[in-house]
Amino acid sequence: MKIPLLWVSSIAASLVAIGVVLQVYLVTAWIFGETDAIDVHRGLGNIVWLLEILVLVVGLVAYWSAWREIGVSASLAVLGTIQIMFVGDLDDPGSGSAHGLHGALALFVFLVALWIGCRDLPRRGRSAAKEA
Repeated sequence: MKIPLLWVSSIAASLVAIGVVLQVYLVTAWIFGETDAIDVHRGLGNIVWLLEILVLVVGLVAYWSAWREIGVSASLAVLGTIQIMFVGDLDDPGSGSAHGLHGALALFVFLVALWIGCRDLPRRGRSAAKEA
């Protein structure tokens, strides 16, 4: 039961990391004049956030009573939610610092997602070897 959950956690976290890279590309394209890119950025952001929540839920089930591991899984969803809260109003030129925090926190979301994606890869192999 734990091995499929670790697969889901690893894949979902890896998709979050890939999604963050794509979002950086999209917001950069928007800054340089591609007007539709911001809408795609927002839509992809919703998908990435749902994947972060999935990592949390799967982490709760897969690592039940291993609170440190659950904390790592939860940190992705918490950090991602905080990052979303720093989205500034695009029509307000005075909200640049909020946009800056939103972008800076994306780096940490990427790193935590990468950490979780890699964290579950070795465990999956060791768990399979123990069950064989």
